[in-house]
Amino acid sequence: WVAKKDCPGTMRGLLVAAFAVGIACLGAEALEPCLSAEVERNVTVQVGACRATGTRPISYRIRAGEYKCDTRPNHQLSVPETAGEGSCQIECAPGEVLSMSPLFLLNGDVEPTPTCAKCPQGTYSVGGGERFDSWPKPPLPLPEPWFESKCYGFDQAKFLETGLMDDAWVEGLNCNKWNVKPDGTSVSSGWNGGTSRVRSELRLRLNMVKRGGVSFTFRVDADTTPLAASECPWMEGHTGTNEWLCKDGTSGNLSSACNEHGGRARCPEHWPWMCGQPNHPQCADDFCCGTDCGSYGGNRLCPGSGGLQLMVCNESRARTCFPAELRPLPYQHRYYVSSQLQWMTAEVALERGWQELVWVYSRDGAVLGNDIAEVLEVGWHGTDYADTECTPCPAGKQSVSGASRCSGCGRGTVWEPVTHLCEECAEGTYALEGFTQCLPRPQCTAADYSAHYSRCKEQYNNQRLKMWRWLEPKVCEGGVGLPDPSEDYVPCLDCLPGETRVEAYCISCPDGQYGGAVGRCDTCPAGSEARRVRVYDVWGSELPEGFTTGCLGRCGSNGWRPFEVHVDAGGSHMAPSQSWLELAVNATEPAQVSFEYTLEGCDPKNAEAALEFRISGRPMPLTTSCGGGTTLVLAVVPTGPQTLRWVFSLHKDGPGGMPSMARARLERLRVGMPSM
Repeated sequence: WVAKKDCPGTMRGLLVAAFAVGIACLGAEALEPCLSAEVERNVTVQVGACRATGTRPISYRIRAGEYKCDTRPNHQLSVPETAGEGSCQIECAPGEVLSMSPLFLLNGDVEPTPTCAKCPQGTYSVGGGERFDSWPKPPLPLPEPWFESKCYGFDQAKFLETGLMDDAWVEGLNCNKWNVKPDGTSVSSGWNGGTSRVRSELRLRLNMVKRGGVSFTFRVDADTTPLAASECPWMEGHTGTNEWLCKDGTSGNLSSACNEHGGRARCPEHWPWMCGQPNHPQCADDFCCGTDCGSYGGNRLCPGSGGLQLMVCNESRARTCFPAELRPLPYQHRYYVSSQLQWMTAEVALERGWQELVWVYSRDGAVLGNDIAEVLEVGWHGTDYADTECTPCPAGKQSVSGASRCSGCGRGTVWEPVTHLCEECAEGTYALEGFTQCLPRPQCTAADYSAHYSRCKEQYNNQRLKMWRWLEPKVCEGGVGLPDPSEDYVPCLDCLPGETRVEAYCISCPDGQYGGAVGRCDTCPAGSEARRVRVYDVWGSELPEGFTTGCLGRCGSNGWRPFEVHVDAGGSHMAPSQSWLELAVNATEPAQVSFEYTLEGCDPKNAEAALEFRISGRPMPLTTSCGGGTTLVLAVVPTGPQTLRWVFSLHKDGPGGMPSMARARLERLRVGMPSM
């Protein structure tokens, strides 16, 4: 770097374009070295987007400021206006951006040296692509030119008239497209409740200049029919083959391979097997293993079930589409997902060339359930060889140096808009994930801990050890502490009705016997039978087998929590949040579910909290609101695999913006054959 002698004072840095840059004093002839660490730190290299010529523009910036040479205090610094180009073929990984080393300025090199520089803290890059983790709020459209949304309704009369499925699916007929939710946090599949056959599509079209991929975060709460899970092997998504098997025993790797061989007998592992398909020439269009069974002469093999599927369409020669795996093994229903209540992130690899991804949400015969699929964020890399700028994290999120994405603030931290970082809460305050401010810690009371028991063990003389633990999340401090640890062993709990104790274990009564006196199995008299019932009067320290739980939104605990004789929907929740509990059952004949529930700690006039109960998507009425005491519920469980779901929703925070004290409690749950 050089400076001319006898320059008239200092000058602010200028924003210019340069290929070979010299920083110099103006208006003098003789040159002398003019190096400054401050100047070097404030000259940056800007690399533009690729052009049709296969090159990208290179420019340099000196940030605005007053700079001085090391040798003379009053030299005027500037950057001459020259420009250059660089190759598009240089690749940078996610978390990096393409830059040009400024060292050639010092060494007198003719060409700048390309380099991949890590993105600084508070920014990210995807590695030659885009990421959408927030969406334009309605009425603004989906981000263009990448995204497009369409929907189709099924015209039964048209299908009966022409017999062609293409005529029957009519764009815009009694359907809603994918749209951004009002708060801009996600894109949903549109409300299509009450319509039995609807297809809503979210399309993303990309031109991949190199091998890359797409990652997206999604959830699904559809009108699932549990029979579809048990009776349809296609939903498992792993038939163990990548070929089509024809009815005459031959096989092929094309969808049309069986047209001359009696039709299809088995689909490849990544295609849903839903229809019975005899020989039909029009099957060559790759839709034979979709939901449109009627047009191919076959009945549905599976009951109707709504769900989400991702189709990846390649247009290198002819357009071909294949389903992509949404969930990895050991998940069932990996290619067609009807229930994924918690957010899950999926990644799909993409080859070079034009690719189109189509998220298809289908309602196919069933009209119950919450009927929704959501996409929280979408990002991709491979549409450029490298990113040329680091993207700042959106408000409320942060990143470390070299990050490919931003993350929310963890427990004990909140986002600070001045520093754009997650700052730790001050002493005496706390924050859970998703909180926007630190809250004062309350004093601990006896309601903040519970008893915890070991398993009954023979070495304890068939007793159990009683211990104490804080309820999660623990946000209190001061006040009472945990009771002194007890070294005393306490009696094991009585076995549930229908069980008997064998040493330290409770086992079910064998066939032909029933639970008579506590802990005893009695034989059924002649002419009678023992009807099996699953009883949950005692919950222990962990949820029993068959239960799953979780929470969405501004959650305190990670779902429902088991106590000795009940479960509750968790604590320290803030609005909006939903804490859910599910139980999977399989009724061999019509059964009955009964339970008692309580809503407490809330004001019924404020409508701040509610409990909902569904059986395989069908809402069951619950009559008691907050403060209404304990209520017994009886409901019929249809034959076959069913899903029982309880959802506790919080709509308002507690007083002063604090976590709500509202609670839902469930106890005395029984599922089984009703007594005669």
